[in-house]
Amino acid sequence: RHVCELQLPARLRPPRRSLRPLISLFLPVFPFLIDGCGTPPNLTFAQLSKEYKNLTEFAVGATVRYSCQLGYMRNPGIPPTLTCLKNHTWSEALAFCKSEYGVLPICQSK
Repeated sequence: RHVCELQLPARLRPPRRSLRPLISLFLPVFPFLIDGCGTPPNLTFAQLSKEYKNLTEFAVGATVRYSCQLGYMRNPGIPPTLTCLKNHTWSEALAFCKSEYGVLPICQSK
């Protein structure tokens, strides 16, 4: 007994579609669809390092690095990193950058 498969020429086959765009629609509601974290958060005092800017998925345990925004400087002793946690969220962003201007005085006109 012979079994035959119909094989269309490549030019007639429908294009293969990735499920990635579809999955990204459901990530806010169903974060367990990926085994890691999505894009790291935007921070007011720091920006994501170049090597991570175009990535959208990170494995659990992955660490990303930030650099201080203009007007901020590194706060020694606090690493400028966030880590993807087992619950598919990013670790807390500690104040690893501080304002170069310190605390600004409050001025009132008399």
